[in-house]
Amino acid sequence: MAERRRHPARALLLAALLAAGCSCAVGIPSAIGSRWRQTPPSEHQRPGVSLFQGTADGRDPLLWESDELTAVRQLHKRSFDDGPEYMAAPNLAAYLGLAPISDIHLPLPLHIVFIGFQGDGHAKVKLGAAELTEWFSQLDHLLPHVRISLADLSCQDDGHCGGAVRGSIAPVPLPSHVRLNFSCNVVVVRRAEVLEAYSRAVSLFGRPVDPDDGEGGARQVDALKMEPFVDSLLEGLGIGPSGYALVVANPQRPDHHGYGFRAGFSSEEVEMLQEEVEALRSLPLSHWDGEPAPPRGAGAGSGPGLLARWSHRTTKFAVGGAEAEGSEWAKRAQTYLEAEEAHRRKLLKAIGPHRRGALAVARAVALLRERSKSETAQLLAATLTLPPEHFHNPKWLAGHPLQDCLTPAWVSRGRWLLLDLAADRPDWGPALGGDGVVVDGTIPDVSRVFASASDAREAAREARAAVGDGEGELRGELDAKKEARLAAASQARAHAASMERAVRGRRPGGEEDEERAEEEEEREAEIALFQAELDVYEEFALTHCNGIVNPPVACADARKAVLELRHELEAATQHSASQVRSFRPHHWDIFGLEEAEDTQPGVTDAEARAREHFLAALSDVLSRGLRHVVAPPAVAWRRGGQLEGAASPYAANVHFTVHVIADNSRVLGDFRARGVHFDVARYQEQVLRLALPRQKFTFSVSELNLLDDPPLAAAFSSSLRTSFVHVPNAARFWAAPDGRAGHGGAAFEEALWIDSPELAARLRRRFQPAPGAARRRGADPHASLEVPVFVFNLDRDAPVLIDEHYNARALDDMVVIFENAANQDEHPTGFMCGGALLPRPLSPMRHALAATLQYLGGALPPHLGYHPQSRLVTHDWLWSVGAHPLSWTSTGTAYSQLHIDSLHRSLVLDAIDASAAAVTAGVALLADEAPGPAAHARLQEVAPTVRDALSLYSQLVGLWRSAVLHASELRHGQAAELIPAIELAGKAFLEACRKIDAHLHPRRCAERRAPLLGPALQRGVLIGSGAAVVVMALALFGAPRRKPRKRE
Repeated sequence: MAERRRHPARALLLAALLAAGCSCAVGIPSAIGSRWRQTPPSEHQRPGVSLFQGTADGRDPLLWESDELTAVRQLHKRSFDDGPEYMAAPNLAAYLGLAPISDIHLPLPLHIVFIGFQGDGHAKVKLGAAELTEWFSQLDHLLPHVRISLADLSCQDDGHCGGAVRGSIAPVPLPSHVRLNFSCNVVVVRRAEVLEAYSRAVSLFGRPVDPDDGEGGARQVDALKMEPFVDSLLEGLGIGPSGYALVVANPQRPDHHGYGFRAGFSSEEVEMLQEEVEALRSLPLSHWDGEPAPPRGAGAGSGPGLLARWSHRTTKFAVGGAEAEGSEWAKRAQTYLEAEEAHRRKLLKAIGPHRRGALAVARAVALLRERSKSETAQLLAATLTLPPEHFHNPKWLAGHPLQDCLTPAWVSRGRWLLLDLAADRPDWGPALGGDGVVVDGTIPDVSRVFASASDAREAAREARAAVGDGEGELRGELDAKKEARLAAASQARAHAASMERAVRGRRPGGEEDEERAEEEEEREAEIALFQAELDVYEEFALTHCNGIVNPPVACADARKAVLELRHELEAATQHSASQVRSFRPHHWDIFGLEEAEDTQPGVTDAEARAREHFLAALSDVLSRGLRHVVAPPAVAWRRGGQLEGAASPYAANVHFTVHVIADNSRVLGDFRARGVHFDVARYQEQVLRLALPRQKFTFSVSELNLLDDPPLAAAFSSSLRTSFVHVPNAARFWAAPDGRAGHGGAAFEEALWIDSPELAARLRRRFQPAPGAARRRGADPHASLEVPVFVFNLDRDAPVLIDEHYNARALDDMVVIFENAANQDEHPTGFMCGGALLPRPLSPMRHALAATLQYLGGALPPHLGYHPQSRLVTHDWLWSVGAHPLSWTSTGTAYSQLHIDSLHRSLVLDAIDASAAAVTAGVALLADEAPGPAAHARLQEVAPTVRDALSLYSQLVGLWRSAVLHASELRHGQAAELIPAIELAGKAFLEACRKIDAHLHPRRCAERRAPLLGPALQRGVLIGSGAAVVVMALALFGAPRRKPRKRE
């Protein structure tokens, strides 16, 4: 009886232990299980479909029909009755033909165009197919889809620091399954006429940086004129906007001046234009024709074009010449440039060619005539409408920034990058130093690299001339012809000038006009002599050099003299309104074919060494342009403070709610009066360009005032902070006591700034989301997206920044913009170019557009790029050029198509990444199932769900193929339409795998089931259960036994 009485107690104890153990299984191991199930199986457990396991040959599996793709389409049609086959498989995923996703390739077309590398450019550099294949085939490599969290970027990383910041850590990108697979098409333009047209355009679109320097100072090439010209060149070569292009030009470098590219005007020109306001307003513009347009499209006789002969989806690397296309385009380009010269002469004639800064005035007039097409023209028009007293305001240049940095590289508003190796190379980057600053040697110098080869060639030429037959007679003949022709030309020009003076006569009081006429006569006489001397050299070349393989040494000397004469002729005709042509079209091969010294061992060896060094440096520069501009890192999507690494921020409807908040609590004097306001219309115009073809952007604007809104004023005042920042000072930057700019040129200055997390928290409480916005986001995350934009217009004595260094910043769920009315010297930037600190513009438009692009998930600034070896995001300021909001060397506010493509491509690739992560997680669940008879029986029971999962996988691969195909052809709108379907298919596949795993492992399903009790209550149940077990055990086994009473 005693034994039977103890059985219920033991049963109760066992039940209590099981209950405690079950509670532990529900509450604790779920997190552990979810963690180890996400780990992909090892290499020896992955014999499934290897379609997305990465390929050593760099092929694009999704765009090539293969047996594996056919097998993927047929996976859901198979049966699961074959027991031996199942038992032979290492796991269920391999049996079903599934494997984790490693790489998904997106092929992108890349064209590298070389101009002036067939012996017709500077230093006679020649590049053949073998060298180009050896060095530039490495550009045909895989780049990951890099995503960076904005929280990982300090102000030193994104470039907004006004001074030095210590302790910055390079951000590490988030993992990604997508690889950008570039197919490289190298185009070596073998027609010298193309280089002629390019050099002529550089000369024609150039102006002196300082109008008082005349012809000998530095020159600035108008990038706004060069951009459509290079667009025309690429279309003429058959490339067009259907791919990305890196253009490398090597024109002959002029000896008497250097040049760089700039959009806008120099500070010297702006000061000069201030004095010419009345003249600009009085000039009659109505009877002038518009500017000529460069030729567009391929020529009629250029053949099928490069794209018809090369496809980035079939050929990974190719080298071509484009002879027919280049020749046809050069003819049309020369016609266009002649029209441009005629148009400029017409402007100069109306303005007066001898007016100070006539070329700058002519360019300003041309911009003002079509001001609606250029932001630079609109800014110039606003500048000229200011009263004259504003021109002496210290903040005038900061309020109307028309001066950009002169750079040898340029990022266009289209899809190409330009590197001019003959342009000057100024230094630019953070003034107080840092990684990636552009210095001397960052861009390869052709003259310096090929100096030994040029010296060897010159020595060989002199040696050949010393022993050559007839060299002295040829030189004597050339000198005699030149002397006779110049004398005749001088006499003829003097006679023509005397006849013009006789016809013109002398007017009373016209001494100034007479002086200008004499200057024009002298200029035209100089031009006539240049033309006559060029005629002599051309006749000499046609007689003694044309078609000769080994021409006399005098031919090489004549070629060199012609180059110098042509540069001088172009410079002399810059300010001339006469009809004299500044360009002499002829073929350079009239000076002979291959020269004898080019084949000598000493020359060839020196050229080979220089070529290897040059190509190594150039390939590095172009590779950095690829990583920083064409495929830059993107911003990881952040919403509500959580990093959304598994979803695309794409939304069909994006609504921008712009709140313009004024602070006019202080009345500033005329010296500090606001000269420029944040242009909301301009902001909307540029943001609308970010929309996809079927994406709808809408705006609503409201105006508020801190005086009328106490909660808003409290939010501003409570988040205002004061600190001391280490910033460079323009007045003391070069006046350092020890001669070093990094010490005496920087100082600690007091700064007012807004704590963005504090301000954002209070703004969220003040501005509640729109009714139903949360429900819309929950029902369909891709239906709509709300973008709150807060613009603070501050009239204060000192500037107020965001987080010490920012004019505008993208936060988790809003964009905050601060516009100040402070002076230029109180608003430091910390960026230097060409030895001068660049002023920070008062208008935050550029920073606002960059922050909006980042908020939507777009590209980071071009000085941030992914480094494949270190697997980190590194700094490189070389390609922070171009007139766009992300450039630090320009004040332009027009998005480049490169950045728009980066945003659209990132939206698509984020969705592919999220679905690939879901597939990998689902495959990991199935790979955990080991084969066995019982497992095979349970698999038969869940066969319909398995077929559904395989069907979803097949559909997802098909969606990937369609999205990748559209994105590879740069049709991002069609690819973005597949984003919702891609993410839904990925989630559905993962859910199906979970159902399969739940049926195969019921206990594990119970482990993953959400606990019915809360964590705190669950811990109480566990403690109570344990205590009850202990008490019961003590009650049963701990009490002393009583001895049985003996029966009497």
